[in-house]
Amino acid sequence: MILADATALRVPAPGDGLTLAAELVAALDAVAFARVRVRRVHDDLESVRAAGARLDRDTAWRTRAAEGYRNGLARWRDVLTEAATRLETLDAELRDAAARLEVRGGMP
Repeated sequence: MILADATALRVPAPGDGLTLAAELVAALDAVAFARVRVRRVHDDLESVRAAGARLDRDTAWRTRAAEGYRNGLARWRDVLTEAATRLETLDAELRDAAARLEVRGGMP
């Protein structure tokens, strides 16, 4: 219990008269003030927790989207690599064809 060590609080005795009423009112006011503050802090905490949950959901969505984007980029790089390889092969074939034509005397 949070208020387990409440030794500083003095419960007025019934014979205290007006002092009893004044101290009781002051204690009740203090408790009411504390409860308002505690509820306000609790509401703020719940707000932060809800924002954290939204951030978690948004981040998860962005992570999935980023993963899809990275996978798409990887596929695109693979296609470009394959195209570059084919171009290199074509260049080699054209170089070989040019060399054969030179041997036959068909090219200067």
